[in-house]
Amino acid sequence: MVIAVLFLMFIFPQEKTGSAINENAKVKDCGQGTVLYGEESLCWQKSAKPEPATNWQDANDYCNNLELGKKDDWRLPEVNELKSLVKEVPPEQVTIDTAFFTDTQTDYYWTATEYPKTKGTHWYVYFKTGYDGISQDFKKDYEARCVRDNSLS
Repeated sequence: MVIAVLFLMFIFPQEKTGSAINENAKVKDCGQGTVLYGEESLCWQKSAKPEPATNWQDANDYCNNLELGKKDDWRLPEVNELKSLVKEVPPEQVTIDTAFFTDTQTDYYWTATEYPKTKGTHWYVYFKTGYDGISQDFKKDYEARCVRDNSLS
């Protein structure tokens, strides 16, 4: 019996990275550096900004000026949109599906969501832990990954 169980475990191994929060999310590689991901059909930039943003405004400008996949309506994601990419994994691993989202650093990523109680602060998502938080806009070396609404075609 034990041998049969071990054999079945070998044939059907369990996922070692934990269960994804978005288990039922739809994922499609759209080519040209873009990925269609999630129930909301958001189109995401596969690779983050090549170098960290110097501050929030730099990240926002980067996304607003991005031309990718023959589209130019890119923007910084809202915090809930960026959090939708987070998946549960063991400690010290990137909490995003790196098969689709390449070059993802275990780092802080800016969002477009402003923190209403303190002027000059925005939410971020930390892809080392999957947690979010707020930061002052002048903080350096946060990353940017852009998104667009796919319904805009």
